[in-house]
Amino acid sequence: MMAGHPGRVARHHRVRPYGVRNISMRKPVGLHCPVATIVGLVVGWAFGTLGVMSLVTEGMTVEPTVPWPGFLAIIVAAVVVAVLASAARVRRATRVTPVEGMVRVG
Repeated sequence: MMAGHPGRVARHHRVRPYGVRNISMRKPVGLHCPVATIVGLVVGWAFGTLGVMSLVTEGMTVEPTVPWPGFLAIIVAAVVVAVLASAARVRRATRVTPVEGMVRVG
């Protein structure tokens, strides 16, 4: 039996008989990963900035700055890691014929 989330594996085998190509199975990772990373960065930056501002006493000033080079590096690294991590699973799922996959899962 294939390792990984059984629902995801079954979904791959259910959509393949309808002509879904391998690249179509990889596209969601390329979309979800940057969106989730950006949301996490923005929320984390906002909470971090608010946390620092809550510690500021009178007479101290805080200028919130956005570390753009760091954000860009994190986004690129997250996309690369997500694509590499999903590549093996998609490759495994696409090597099995749709009928054989349906028999294995169902």
